[in-house]
Amino acid sequence: MALMQRMPIEGLAPAIEDDRGSGFRAVLKRIPSPRHVFEVGCNGGLWSTVHLLDLCPEASIDIAEILPDRAAEAAEKFAAKERVRVHNIDAVEFRPKFKIDLLILDVQTGLIGYAFEELLPALTPLLTQDAGVFLYIVYDLEAAFGDDVGEYEGVAEFIPRYFGATVLDIDIVRRRMKPEGFETLALVDRNMLERGRGYGWTYMVRG
Repeated sequence: MALMQRMPIEGLAPAIEDDRGSGFRAVLKRIPSPRHVFEVGCNGGLWSTVHLLDLCPEASIDIAEILPDRAAEAAEKFAAKERVRVHNIDAVEFRPKFKIDLLILDVQTGLIGYAFEELLPALTPLLTQDAGVFLYIVYDLEAAFGDDVGEYEGVAEFIPRYFGATVLDIDIVRRRMKPEGFETLALVDRNMLERGRGYGWTYMVRG
């Protein structure tokens, strides 16, 4: 899935407006439509799958959800959609028939570090050479968690260790991901109607 031009989709939410308030949708509208999509975790499909179905009519979508109840929920929700297949498996066990040109890592908040450090490297061999990747991210620890990280101690430790900062911007993410073989093109709020809460999406491409 080659980008028409590899120009950054700059900044957080104020730089990109979208009528449904979805940062994912705002970026998806600005990249070429994928054909083979692999989602890891889908949170009921509300954050990503529904927008893929709406904006990418040719895409086949495989979803790996390790939690049985969430997998069952997604399977029921998309039962009428032939293009969507839900697999109740660990993502690293997935063996696609075709190379993936869009990977979406929408794990639970506490597993963000696992997504960057383990899932992304493990799944990269399944990607096309110019595949796109969406990763759920916490870009501002204080905004997201305040003074009490509670159950999210792991991600609160991961963000500054991995990125070298507790508040991220697109340049910080870009510098960190370049040695991993990815060019970061976007960092946007997850929900554009609730800006600045610290939860977002980053979008990058291989190469």
